[in-house]
Amino acid sequence: MSLLRRQPGMTFEEFSDYWRKGHADLVRSIPKVWDEFSGYRQNHILPGTSLHLDGKPVAQPYDGIVEIWFDSFQALERTMMSQYYRDVIRPDEETFVDLPNTRMIVEESVISTP
Repeated sequence: MSLLRRQPGMTFEEFSDYWRKGHADLVRSIPKVWDEFSGYRQNHILPGTSLHLDGKPVAQPYDGIVEIWFDSFQALERTMMSQYYRDVIRPDEETFVDLPNTRMIVEESVISTP
């Protein structure tokens, strides 16, 4: 899971549109990357929404959240270390994602039932 921030100077609409269309299409077009995923979800923050604490708005520090599922940690490593990711996907991410201010979280989902 990654918490994404858009590049400085890019509007939210530009970021969201490119991520939804251009970047997603690029990722899907590379089987060596796409086939490693067992799931992929883009979560676009709704513009104009914010939380309030004590009547004061709280800024939303991120513009989107991407969730990517892998069958194993090794599959994640293979993807991130692949030549395809380094040569094609990563440079594309750099055009619309503010990578130094984006956070990646590697986690394991645990689902409990009542």
